[in-house]
Amino acid sequence: MWFVQLGQKQQKEKGKSKVNETHSAIVDLTVMEDAAKLKASALEKLACSVLEINKLKEKELQMKETHTKTKERDVELQYLFKDTSSMREEQLQDHKVSSKNKNVRFFIVYN
Repeated sequence: MWFVQLGQKQQKEKGKSKVNETHSAIVDLTVMEDAAKLKASALEKLACSVLEINKLKEKELQMKETHTKTKERDVELQYLFKDTSSMREEQLQDHKVSSKNKNVRFFIVYN
């Protein structure tokens, strides 16, 4: 019987120590709130950056299209003002026909 009582006392002491441990642990939630705010602001900045990157990519594509159109126009103008003095008759006729089409595009009128 003495052993049983000793066991009961030990159980009571263990139970008391566990209760005290759980009550003494106080959790500070402000750190978690701050982390959530930081995460939200970081995600917002990321979203803004992604939007800015997309705008820049769109602008880059527009600039490439403009550059390509400008190059094409330069090639056509070079063709229009090409030196025809050394051309054979066939080449000269072909050049005149294709030049008429390009003249309409550039609204170039000859007297």
